[in-house]
Amino acid sequence: MVNLAFGVTTVHNPSYDTIYGFTDAELVRSGKKIGPRIFLTGTILYGASKISFFFFSFPFFQLLIFFFLVGYYRCEIYDLESARENLLRLKAYGAFSVKSYQQPCRSSRQMVLDAARELGMAVVPEGGMNFFWNVNQIIDGHTTVFILFYFILFYFISFLFI
Repeated sequence: MVNLAFGVTTVHNPSYDTIYGFTDAELVRSGKKIGPRIFLTGTILYGASKISFFFFSFPFFQLLIFFFLVGYYRCEIYDLESARENLLRLKAYGAFSVKSYQQPCRSSRQMVLDAARELGMAVVPEGGMNFFWNVNQIIDGHTTVFILFYFILFYFISFLFI
């Protein structure tokens, strides 16, 4: 309701669970729930082998993440066919975009891009705030780049003081 009160009529969530997200979107679309139109990517294509946040460096949290999140979200892309299958699954739910999250190599990210172009989908990548991955994402033609601008500012300012 607050979104609508401030004039926000459409939201795009690049990292929301497939089941809950598309359920919410359908409820809003059918008029059974009041809110802005919801577009989302569904569950991310999580390619990293571990979560490296400081908070999760404790063994108890590592076990929780490994068994409950990484096993569920892990989706490393090895070939164009696996990229196509994952994107088709998300498109069947209603996604027009997909979030490619920390795929381990550039070729994997490029395969997701190729499959998305074939299916008419947008790709929202995230490179874990890695400047060089983000530059490659721009060069390769990703639709957007997530969490990039702080590092551009950081690199720009660091060159001023060299």
